[in-house]
Amino acid sequence: EPFSGFDPVNAELLKREMLELRDKGHTIIFSTHNMSSVEEVCDEIALINHSQVVLSGNVHDIKERFRSGVYEVVSNDSHLQSVEGAFTLLSSRAQGNNHIYTLQKSEQLSNAELFAAISAHIEPRSISEQLPSMQEIFLKTVASLTMKVAADSKLSADGTAVNLLSTDNGTAYQATVANGVAKILMLPKG
Repeated sequence: EPFSGFDPVNAELLKREMLELRDKGHTIIFSTHNMSSVEEVCDEIALINHSQVVLSGNVHDIKERFRSGVYEVVSNDSHLQSVEGAFTLLSSRAQGNNHIYTLQKSEQLSNAELFAAISAHIEPRSISEQLPSMQEIFLKTVASLTMKVAADSKLSADGTAVNLLSTDNGTAYQATVANGVAKILMLPKG
């Protein structure tokens, strides 16, 4: 955790030093649970969950791979509604004189068609795609692994999903999923 325990000024100095070393061609390897520092500093990442690399690659490429067609629109107009076949309005909020809309683009729609559909109803000040944060990507990746464990599990008599897992070093785990809550218990060896 390279930024842990530093005040904001010294954390920024450390970050600048790391970026300068990177720009000079040096490789820097560090471990962190702070996904915002990953986005600020890293070019390449490896997300590790329970000692296994579950996702790796270029940060930009990973964010592109997890994009979901969510856009933020800022306008002075306060009357944007969902347009069937174009976009679904997810949320709307006022901020000063502006209204900020979050919408989900229909999959078959191009960005030009989306912009035209929005502009037919309001005068946008800005439209920006909302790529997921590395925090959101990590949580989604780990959640999908938990769901895979549940899908591969056997159901016990009370309806709880149970799965036995083991690691390369022989440690055994019992994973259970009941009422949407996942629990992983390390079992004693032997």
